[in-house]
Amino acid sequence: MLKGLTLAFLLMLPLTAKGQAVRILPVNSQKLAKPLPTRTTDVKAYYAFDAIEQLADAYRIVIGFVDDESVHRNPLLTFHLDHATVPEAMDELTNADPAYSWRFEPDGAVTVYSRVSTFTLPDVVIADFRVQKLNREGVSEALGELPEITNWLTEHGCVRNQAISTTGNPPPDNQRVTFEITGKTLRQVLNEVAARMSFHYWALSRSIEPDAGCTVGIVLEPVGTRPDDFAP
Repeated sequence: MLKGLTLAFLLMLPLTAKGQAVRILPVNSQKLAKPLPTRTTDVKAYYAFDAIEQLADAYRIVIGFVDDESVHRNPLLTFHLDHATVPEAMDELTNADPAYSWRFEPDGAVTVYSRVSTFTLPDVVIADFRVQKLNREGVSEALGELPEITNWLTEHGCVRNQAISTTGNPPPDNQRVTFEITGKTLRQVLNEVAARMSFHYWALSRSIEPDAGCTVGIVLEPVGTRPDDFAP
């Protein structure tokens, strides 16, 4: 039984351009993986979200990004990583753009977040998120329709610009998953969904514009959307 489950999990993993399975650590295993992986690379990005995508793809771990776009952001980020661990890479990122900070979550994922923000959606507790044999698009729609999310948007006078965005080359839509997540914050739910669906990056963003008002974006991006230049 265990061997069958292991094989099934491996078959769900996306492939690199070389046909090799992309390895993404389950959330509960990320904090237990020792020694910490290191990478050597140059990060060149427009805005923090692009740099975070590069780092998540390089280290093959779940990194969430909570962005309050009303806060000033550095438009161009460049820094060099020399055999850097995840904490060292995150420190370089937040040094390059001091508008953000970062932390390890108890589940082992990393969150990068705006230092000064009143954006509380990531901390909303989701009573029950149940997925039954849904593909990627089905999971995305179910997540975007959670009543806790729609209620928060109504209470704060915000609208969704996109329920769930997926970019890059997502896993095949014939991949069906079944799971249930109860009593966790939206941040924790996204961490678990990202790990279960072999995604590596998610983002929650809020934008407040005089003309457009308040809009909230939710993004999930799968691992393996960039060339596999960061293999150990």
